[in-house]
Amino acid sequence: MADLDTEFGKTVSVYKIAESLNDRGDVTKSTVSTLSVVCEIQVMSGNEREVRAGILKTGDAIGFFRPSDNIAIGDEVEYQNNTYVVVGLFLEQLGTVPVYQEAHLQRIVK
Repeated sequence: MADLDTEFGKTVSVYKIAESLNDRGDVTKSTVSTLSVVCEIQVMSGNEREVRAGILKTGDAIGFFRPSDNIAIGDEVEYQNNTYVVVGLFLEQLGTVPVYQEAHLQRIVK
């Protein structure tokens, strides 16, 4: 039987980001490491509950990751030539069994 994650998910790059101050006091970002994970990404069209609640706006996304994936707030996710920053992360459980992680992803406009 095929692995459902591989069958239906998409492979994305997740970048672990570190921030530091330079000599002038400006915040600089650097990539510490990169992960390749299989997940489901849903880009917001504007009609979803999260958009209406003001959590995300049109063009932002929600990512559904495996509970074992090393995802954290502040990570950056690259999907379909866009980069998103993880601004919220929730672990969905069935009783005490972790089912998936839901990541709220704000699109970074470059």
